[in-house]
Amino acid sequence: MTLRDIVQRNDTAAGRAFDGAVMIVIVYLLLTFSIGTLPNLPVEAAAFLNASDYVVFGLFTIEYALRIATAPSKRKYLFSFYGILDLLALAPFYVTVVLGLAVGLELEAVRVFRLFGAIHLLRLVRYSNAARRFRQALALAKEELVLVLTVAAVLLFVSSVGIYYFEHEKQPEKFGSVLHSMWWAIVTLTTVGYGDVYPITAAGRIFTSIVMVCGLAVVAVPAGIMASALSEVRARERSQDEDGN
Repeated sequence: MTLRDIVQRNDTAAGRAFDGAVMIVIVYLLLTFSIGTLPNLPVEAAAFLNASDYVVFGLFTIEYALRIATAPSKRKYLFSFYGILDLLALAPFYVTVVLGLAVGLELEAVRVFRLFGAIHLLRLVRYSNAARRFRQALALAKEELVLVLTVAAVLLFVSSVGIYYFEHEKQPEKFGSVLHSMWWAIVTLTTVGYGDVYPITAAGRIFTSIVMVCGLAVVAVPAGIMASALSEVRARERSQDEDGN
């Protein structure tokens, strides 16, 4: 078994172990990142977390170098989705190190850049079969989803214009323009209903009722499309497994 088999493949015990180790380190990083945001953190704990960052990102740097070295096409990997994602996950750490050493910024100011380290959460997609199926389902249903999003955008604009027409005269401070009314339209169409902006006229309330019913469809239709696409992806996998056997 070669190093390429371990790093690039996940259908072997060694490959799965490598991926599992990377997942554990990612989860550990996200955990320490969250702990680091606690107020009044003891100095010793902050120092440990800071040292931990160097170890973790050192491991990620080694992993990134191994993926480049073992990639069948280095250029293809570097400009692939996962290649760019791996680079973006590493970049904030090295930016903080350079700024800390070269510019002399305080540690707390420098660590702001590490907020982008949360991008490591996206890297877990590489190691999750469920996430892979979801990505395939998105590709399968992209035309339908674009259509639904287009309809939703039209409904958003129409709702903003309608509520502005009905409520502007009575509530000019809340519905001052169509653009101001878009906040209400977004909250209503998504059925969130914060209650901070609401109609007080009879016509506005009737219009709001219609928008709320449309909002149910805006939420339900994409969910149905994705559920259908996920079922089709799973069915294809089962068919391939049966053919392989």
